[in-house]
Amino acid sequence: MINDKATREAALNAYRQHTGREYVPKSGPHDPPSLRDLAGLGLDRTYGDSWSRPGLDMRTKSFICMTLTAALGCDDQLKSHVAAAHNTGITKDEVVEWLIHLNGYLGTPRTNVALKAVREVWAGMAAK
Repeated sequence: MINDKATREAALNAYRQHTGREYVPKSGPHDPPSLRDLAGLGLDRTYGDSWSRPGLDMRTKSFICMTLTAALGCDDQLKSHVAAAHNTGITKDEVVEWLIHLNGYLGTPRTNVALKAVREVWAGMAAK
């Protein structure tokens, strides 16, 4: 496992900026200690090697991630990316425009699933 302090720091900073919160490793009561390696690898590769790069702004990366997770049917990940997208400055109206655009490429059934996930995120945001 790569243990690069600079990559980890860049990852944590990008995570904080994207999600609006501190990174906390999650583990279940039955997880072996080695599962932390997988979480760290995901953090370093996703946020340290990708999100922290300057080539695309975080708004663009958010739209890309929302699109990919919607297309792949990864609804839990879609919800987390929709919630985080608001931290990058994406508005609800822009999410609606994204859904309209998505519909033309993914079709109505997949877009309706994405809309359901978006509405769940917005309901959670309103409840806070």
